[in-house]
Amino acid sequence: MEKYRKKLDTIDQKMKELFLERMEVVIEIAKYKKQHNLPVEDQSRENQMFQELFVNDPILKDLYTKFLLEIIAVSKIYQETLMKEE
Repeated sequence: MEKYRKKLDTIDQKMKELFLERMEVVIEIAKYKKQHNLPVEDQSRENQMFQELFVNDPILKDLYTKFLLEIIAVSKIYQETLMKEE
């Protein structure tokens, strides 16, 4: 069990790093959207993201979709916060 937990810890660390990297890009997107008076939400972009999901397992595809929806929601909250501050 310890071996699996260590592996999960490593994966979680990588996910944290990717999350922080994603949020750095979100900062730039928020700046761009504010400069160009664009809304936070871009439904066509979200639709495109979901069309490009390549998860063969139908159960995992559904779960990954939920995971991605949460990431998008967090990104929108961060964008909205940044756009209000600047």
